[in-house]
Amino acid sequence: MSFSNFYSIVKKKRRKNQIVKSLFAIFFILIFILSFLNFNESATQLNYSDDINDSNENLNNFIPNNLKTATDTSMLQDPYTKNFDLVRAFFENKYQSNLNPDIQTYYRKGDVNGTITDDTIYSEDNLLIYNSLMKSEIDETETFDIYLKLKSTPLWYEDTSEPFKYGFIKSVDNSTGQAIDTSRYLIDNLLPIFLLIDNIGDQIDDISINSQKPVDLIEEMFSLISSDEFWDTTNKGFANSNSSIYKYSESNFFGILANLLIHRTYDQLDLPEESVKSFSYFLANQTMISMDNMWHSGHNAYYYSADENWDIFTPGQQYY
Repeated sequence: MSFSNFYSIVKKKRRKNQIVKSLFAIFFILIFILSFLNFNESATQLNYSDDINDSNENLNNFIPNNLKTATDTSMLQDPYTKNFDLVRAFFENKYQSNLNPDIQTYYRKGDVNGTITDDTIYSEDNLLIYNSLMKSEIDETETFDIYLKLKSTPLWYEDTSEPFKYGFIKSVDNSTGQAIDTSRYLIDNLLPIFLLIDNIGDQIDDISINSQKPVDLIEEMFSLISSDEFWDTTNKGFANSNSSIYKYSESNFFGILANLLIHRTYDQLDLPEESVKSFSYFLANQTMISMDNMWHSGHNAYYYSADENWDIFTPGQQYY
């Protein structure tokens, strides 16, 4: 073997040894880095665990002030209203009117101190409050009794000389009991359906007061809204009031919900009025189809209102 060959072999061995040493060095450096990171993570977890323990201790020491939960999942039930005790008390003390001594009715408008600024009484407010804030305070029979008493106030209109000339009007003057707005609006006459079904539930065909059952009055309101006082048989939709040909998105959506609620309830309770169950589903379905006319695809929203033929007009095209 020549000297040059021997030198070349030695040089190659040294190079291999250097590579091996470098690999070992990198390996130990990586171990050191990973150990350091693991140590910091452990320390962080310990601190986080301490924070969690402190938070849990604070939570354990926190006692809610009569916190209540709502299990009702009905369409119009706000699950948080049962916690509004202070708001409820303020409203009860400041907004109660004296329209009728037999039933508690309420004003709509007041200032920040609860001083009434307008003594007008609205049907919508007084039907809705018994289906929301006061729902937990009244049982099924009380609900029906309250509804019958609301019908005895000037808010209820009825002309027995003509069919379907009945229902809740918009508003009355508390001082005189005289009507302010005599129009019967769709929402005002849908709310009884929600009130009676939501509050009374599967007892709508069982409870009876003065030979009247809740199911009878549900059908009374259903007959009204499905009559030509509100329902447009040609254009398949609900007028906003008995004195208007215009259709509003909001009230028609409420009409859909009310009719679906009737259909579902009658189906679940297996009530014998098959015509009510089938026609309520028809009304809901046809109205939902017609609501396509109110949809603005560019803005992904519904127009505010339309005319009798579902044609959009000002200001209906400006509001959503």
